Amino acid sequence: MNYLLVGQEEYLKQQFTENLKKTLLEKQKSRPDFEVFSAGTKEITSLLESSGTLPFASSIRLIAIKDIDKFSQKEKKSILKYLKAPRDSTIFLLESQSPWVNNKFLEEISKLARTVACNKLKESELEPWIKKEFASRGKKISLPLTRLISERIGSSLFLLKNEIEKIAAFLGAEDEVTQRHIEEICGKGFYKSSFELVELVMEKKADKVLDQAEAILASGEKPHQILNLLAWQFRNFLKIKNLPKGASRRDIAGCLDIQWRFIDKALKQAGRFTRRELETNLEIILEADFSVKSGRLEARLTLEGALLRLCGAA
Repeated sequence: MNYLLVGQEEYLKQQFTENLKKTLLEKQKSRPDFEVFSAGTKEITSLLESSGTLPFASSIRLIAIKDIDKFSQKEKKSILKYLKAPRDSTIFLLESQSPWVNNKFLEEISKLARTVACNKLKESELEPWIKKEFASRGKKISLPLTRLISERIGSSLFLLKNEIEKIAAFLGAEDEVTQRHIEEICGKGFYKSSFELVELVMEKKADKVLDQAEAILASGEKPHQILNLLAWQFRNFLKIKNLPKGASRRDIAGCLDIQWRFIDKALKQAGRFTRRELETNLEIILEADFSVKSGRLEARLTLEGALLRLCGAA
């Protein structure tokens, strides 16, 4: 059986792969030979030759192929040809982050392999997932606080898992998570504030932009953190410009790695910039970030200067 892992959530792909390894270990009484390939790192012909080689220390060879839709048309045909007559000793894990919309290659593979959805979790799914992760570590958390964590960290399961592990360790013998614990580990956060800051930048309200930045700094955040989040926002807007027509809300949320509640706002804000404006804004932010991290200029003044430039006031 070969598998097609589709979606933006890399954590779910990794989890599926690890679970499959364990299942094969239990069945075969030995670990499967495991290899990872990506587009551009090895010729597909070499990969297919490798899949025909008998496993060295196991009766099964497990091969993960990442970013399969980045292969050339010739390579895609080779993959499809192989899947029509697969070898019993080899299992393919074919991974794609691309949306299903108008993707004939993924549709063809789905007819020849078992499809596993690895989509970003919806906001309504994130909170129970966070609660379950804490429970697996012997810790309790209320739903309002799971929501607070997702607002601080975003929807990446890798990042959420990392923060959950840190909070659980911080609790020590305590068994219930409080807001104090979250703020100690995750910070007070300004995920929502970044959208408000970008809104003011778009309106060219320099004085209000500086006031908003000052409020964020007063909450405990650092100048470079504000710059990093602004860069993240403008990169997201560029991703929106590159989305295929007809992309679903799930595909958009997965591509941007943001919560569903912020999708409409992100789409609206992105639509008010041209591609060139976004690229210019990113250049301003990255230049300021370099100055801060290299110590060339005082961090707060550098941040203020970058914000004024984004507003066209400097």
